[in-house]
Amino acid sequence: MDLIAVRRQIERGVNKLSYEFCRAPESILTEYDLRCRLDQHLRCLAGMRRPIPSQIQHLPSHRVHHDLPWFDENWKLRIRPDITILDPARVRIQCSDHSKIWDPFSGSNQLYSKTTPLPSKQFEFDGKAIAIELKFARSGITPAMARLIRQDFQKMKRLFVILDGRDDGDSVFSYLVIFNRLQQPPWQTPLAKFLTKNKCGPRHRILYRTWKPLPKWNLRLPGQRRDWSSCVDGN
Repeated sequence: MDLIAVRRQIERGVNKLSYEFCRAPESILTEYDLRCRLDQHLRCLAGMRRPIPSQIQHLPSHRVHHDLPWFDENWKLRIRPDITILDPARVRIQCSDHSKIWDPFSGSNQLYSKTTPLPSKQFEFDGKAIAIELKFARSGITPAMARLIRQDFQKMKRLFVILDGRDDGDSVFSYLVIFNRLQQPPWQTPLAKFLTKNKCGPRHRILYRTWKPLPKWNLRLPGQRRDWSSCVDGN
């Protein structure tokens, strides 16, 4: 999976969703709405809208998944990004690593199949992936919401530390996507310094989007292209 290409598609999807949110703020009422609407956009993007053969059964699979558990420091499945985008060819959903072993104690000197067990979640994946955390500030960026956003960011950093310790840190890129129902520029929120310091890094990016009224000239007429930049807050 080409992380750079997929990142461009994700950011394009977020910008399209931001534009639609500006036009119809009632389209997103909860954080779950935000997740569902973003999922719709991601699945419609080029490279994600067509099913991809999976590794094992050669049946159609998809890149976009929700609440996939990741291993923590103790190999417990306790880290759950809201959305994970992965390569279906690197997913294993059944014991597929068969190897024939001779059993001298079977009485018939026959070979039997030895399989590698799956984790308790009954699937595993490796290779490159993108993890997305979502936050919807229905009442604006209050101190309580700012605290939750920082916690999600710390979860992202924690995942990087775990993957670095397993020599796999460069395989994952993370997004923290924040939609704010109020028209609050980032510098007018309790997250002003936090966003300035952390909005972009080598392995993560924070996308902050707010509702704002669209200028009349930006209301699309039939046959015209949309200008999403009017709803993008510069990061």
